[in-house]
Amino acid sequence: MVGDTDSSDKLLQDDEVSALVSIYGNKFRAMIAACRAIAAKLARKAVDTTVGDLRSQLSQQYDHYMDLAERFESEYGLRVKPFAGGISVSGKEAVEDDTDRVKPSFTMGGYDHSGAGDQNPLTSTQ
Repeated sequence: MVGDTDSSDKLLQDDEVSALVSIYGNKFRAMIAACRAIAAKLARKAVDTTVGDLRSQLSQQYDHYMDLAERFESEYGLRVKPFAGGISVSGKEAVEDDTDRVKPSFTMGGYDHSGAGDQNPLTSTQ
């Protein structure tokens, strides 16, 4: 799936691929790691050269494998994006007004009872 199919010019050896699958536990994470490993190998010699009519653009290959790793992360849901809610008033109100939202078990002021008065014996005037 990473495009390393030319047996005469392997970017990763079979034992390297097997090790990645063993380390990462599933083929999707292993594919991402394989792309990054290939990119790392290409980065060491990522000099674009021209000899006659032949052009070798290793930096483009490096970019390709890094982009492929990012695409696999996005496609297979392996990229974690943090979420912070309640940052803006309108965002907070939109969440609270969402009728399909699971209601929280507790909320701010959930234990406030009108008419209960001050129950703290140190500050109570009763």
